[in-house]
Amino acid sequence: MLVAMTVQDDITLFNAIKEGDKPSFDRLFLKYYRPLCAYAGQFVTVDQGEEIVHILMLNLWEKRRSLQLTSSLNTYLFAAVRNKCFTIRTTAQRHNRILEFIHRKLHDETEDPEYYDMDKLSRDIEEAMAKLPAAYRETFTMNRFEGKSYRQIADELDVSIQTVAYRICQCLKILRKELKDHMPLFLLVGIF
Repeated sequence: MLVAMTVQDDITLFNAIKEGDKPSFDRLFLKYYRPLCAYAGQFVTVDQGEEIVHILMLNLWEKRRSLQLTSSLNTYLFAAVRNKCFTIRTTAQRHNRILEFIHRKLHDETEDPEYYDMDKLSRDIEEAMAKLPAAYRETFTMNRFEGKSYRQIADELDVSIQTVAYRICQCLKILRKELKDHMPLFLLVGIF
């Protein structure tokens, strides 16, 4: 009999919520918040679980007029939490696989002693810099190698800050393309 009353209470609460009754939503939130968070905690971190439940409740309120339940409210809420937890876990697992792949690739490349051939690297940088238009090269050199700010460069070259930013952006695009084989090393040391 208690289960039937709970289901009936949920139906009454849900119908009131559909009509925009905020106190009914508050009662529903208080009734389900802790159990849903505990349930989510079986699949994801506590913080992730709380965020999932908050978003679920917010969506329930925002979509209350159009939401149609095909099962009990209890079943709907727990299934929604479980599905979101599995989505987060799957996404995290995919993200971790990608990071592991990148790590292995960088590790393999950076383990090769020839990767650190500084003479070749210097030649490649010089060749890439030589391909830059003169004004762009000067702007880039002032910023990256002399440590001047965009404002200082703009004042010195008598151009706008936007022009300085554009030139540096274009230089980075060109250099990334020309030096793509050395990019992992540049990323490690923070040049690009």
